[in-house]
Amino acid sequence: MRSQTQIEYLALEHFESIEAFNEYVGIAEPLREGIDIGTYQEAGLRLSSPAVTSGFYRISIKYDFEDADLVEEANPEFSPSAFMFFSSPNQPVEWNVPKMWSGYYIQIDRQIINANKHLFFNFMGYGLHEGLYLTENEKNQIEQLLAQLYQVYHQENYSKAITLSYCHLVFSYIEYFYKRQFKTKKDAHNRLVKLFISELNEFYPSLSQKKFGTPTVQFFASKLNTTPNYLGDVVRNITGLSPIEHIHQTIIKEAKALLKQGIYSNSEIAYHLGFEYPNYFSRLFKKLEGISPTEFKGK
Repeated sequence: MRSQTQIEYLALEHFESIEAFNEYVGIAEPLREGIDIGTYQEAGLRLSSPAVTSGFYRISIKYDFEDADLVEEANPEFSPSAFMFFSSPNQPVEWNVPKMWSGYYIQIDRQIINANKHLFFNFMGYGLHEGLYLTENEKNQIEQLLAQLYQVYHQENYSKAITLSYCHLVFSYIEYFYKRQFKTKKDAHNRLVKLFISELNEFYPSLSQKKFGTPTVQFFASKLNTTPNYLGDVVRNITGLSPIEHIHQTIIKEAKALLKQGIYSNSEIAYHLGFEYPNYFSRLFKKLEGISPTEFKGK
């Protein structure tokens, strides 16, 4: 059964290929199969669009980006007009800007990413609301790499291997810069972590498991208006544990409280916790505690 969010996504216009998306937004056709490297200066990109989805990954660096909220949020040490944005397959993207920005973009099919696993980085799933704010030095480093990548992509004796190697280098730098951002924006990230922990602690008292089953990272990311990848990286950087580890700790804590009462069967506890099958609960409990629910109850 599809969720309301999935139904809403299905109603959006979808562009499976880079060629179709480029035609829609006003960008030239890609020169190579499955990958497109270009500059916004050369494109007649439309200034606004309702939410649409695509079948590929997009990585963009944008200069002169006139978004008051983003500029206000940026730390003074950052270049207020240098941001990086990312979108992944089937992730809704919409925009409405007063004028065209400048910068570079990389568009790459999921088939290429799937065939080259080292090219996938978590930030690719962060979404538009978790952009990367670049310092002047970071902006210069990324800009130089993208200029070289652009040349490699457009040269006559094109090499896919070299192009993908440059992509991996660019992506590695982006991941490195995000680690810096996690530290410099720690207050904002602490707030996100606190909200996540608060929502997690309220999951069972609010009987959310009756409707949603066991708690998931996707559930909390949606509640907090962020993406699972971003929530995962922030929570891990701040707490040292992943969201799923926090979720499992909460499930086990709830299970132990019920087991100690000694009045419920393992199956009843499993269903109460939102598990569809009791053996899944028993397996998780033993994996984390080293003993079965029955053995814990008998202690």
